[in-house]
Amino acid sequence: IIYWYVKKALYLISMEIVVNSLSTPILVNILATTFAVIGILQIELFYLDESIQNMEVYGNSFYSFKQGPTHNIQLNSFGDFRPESAQYKWFSKELKSVDRNLTPWLTVTLHCPIYNTFKWHRRDQQSVLARKYLEDMMYEQSVNFVLSGHLHAYMRTEPVFKGKLDKKGPIHIILGNGGRQANSPYYNKERPEEWVAVRDHTTYGYGTLDFV
Repeated sequence: IIYWYVKKALYLISMEIVVNSLSTPILVNILATTFAVIGILQIELFYLDESIQNMEVYGNSFYSFKQGPTHNIQLNSFGDFRPESAQYKWFSKELKSVDRNLTPWLTVTLHCPIYNTFKWHRRDQQSVLARKYLEDMMYEQSVNFVLSGHLHAYMRTEPVFKGKLDKKGPIHIILGNGGRQANSPYYNKERPEEWVAVRDHTTYGYGTLDFV
């Protein structure tokens, strides 16, 4: 999303420069080369199947891919999660299309977490709406992991649904301690919520998941 807006802004600025600098061929060549490279990067890195593009939610900002035994769904926290939205309809259809014989592991990734043991971002609308509209679908389709960031800290839940421990529920992971300061304070400082398995806001790190 940021890439698109930066590219658009640079394009408009460069057109103004080119128009007013036609007597400077070196500048024109530099700009032409720059935007040719940007165009190639867009094609190679940002083009996805046209069937899931939706300009009302920042283009192709939600999609899925398969890797080994996993089916991975990427959602846009800053898009629309309401049932009438394109993202909601696509997500519902995508969940139902998963063949667990081919990809027994199902993950969902979105920037803002649905479960949050930290003090900050607890009432962000992105998280509130995701929990309201998406949690039931993820439970019904037996999503294994819900991966997010947003908080500069680490958290892993037990399987959980509707705020209660539930063996059929997904495990939610916040993995936002890879950069900046990892110092998000806890909401319940003395005792974590019952669904919290691990939480840490003191160290930097990254995570890996091994699927077999």
